[in-house]
Amino acid sequence: MDFRDLAAHETPHASKLIRDYLTHFSRLEPFYEHEPDFKKAAKLARSLEFPEDRRRQVADVLRAQNLLFGCSAETEKNIDRLAEGAVAVVSGQQVGLFGGPAYSFYKALTAIQAAETLNDSGVPAVPVFWMATEDHDVDEVRHTTLFHEGELRKFELLAPTEEDVPVGRVHLGPEIDELVRKAQPLLGETFGDFLHETYVPAATYGSAFAGLFARTSSITGCIKSPHRFSGKRLSVATYSTTISSSAAKSSKRSDTSRKSKSPPAALFFFR
Repeated sequence: MDFRDLAAHETPHASKLIRDYLTHFSRLEPFYEHEPDFKKAAKLARSLEFPEDRRRQVADVLRAQNLLFGCSAETEKNIDRLAEGAVAVVSGQQVGLFGGPAYSFYKALTAIQAAETLNDSGVPAVPVFWMATEDHDVDEVRHTTLFHEGELRKFELLAPTEEDVPVGRVHLGPEIDELVRKAQPLLGETFGDFLHETYVPAATYGSAFAGLFARTSSITGCIKSPHRFSGKRLSVATYSTTISSSAAKSSKRSDTSRKSKSPPAALFFFR
């Protein structure tokens, strides 16, 4: 395999938005709280405030969910830290077969590393990996491709018989056993065993993905967060604030978008 070290803005198909964000931040400054710099991120993190009662409720929801996934003791400790005031470094990905594309794991690792960097700078932080489980396009996630010995090998589940069901609740079915059997030798003993334990017929795309990530990130204490109704109710206040403040900023952001020729980004801040 050919390995090359490329700066993020040099990667193929990088959008103008990404290139401007990394190399010409002044063009996008109205869209973001700070430029991509850990010192400025740490400064902002120190100023964040979140209602204690809502923080405890969020921690309780995350604790119940992660215990179901078989989380590690390190994850439970991080949920305790979140309840006590730590900020959350959030990344995430749509759930998919065998963990989805490789960048799903890179996203989780990035959140873990960013949280460690903030902790080292004196800002208590924990990594959170948000699982997008409510998409209804199962055709996007029922296949994956593995690179092995110079070849691409595709693995694909049959389309489900269940209709109008969020992807996270679609059951894998008996066909998953054969796919796991074929994939295990390509992934090594440890990861192959994780697949065997989590991608089973009775599991759903959501529960299998969560179990796999709980095992692969056990020593780091990364918290998994699927989209569930119990958590949605806690988001009402955040969305209300976002909506009420967006009108005043939309004109300035649209003007900036025209100047940069980049579409406005959809931003969600988890505090």
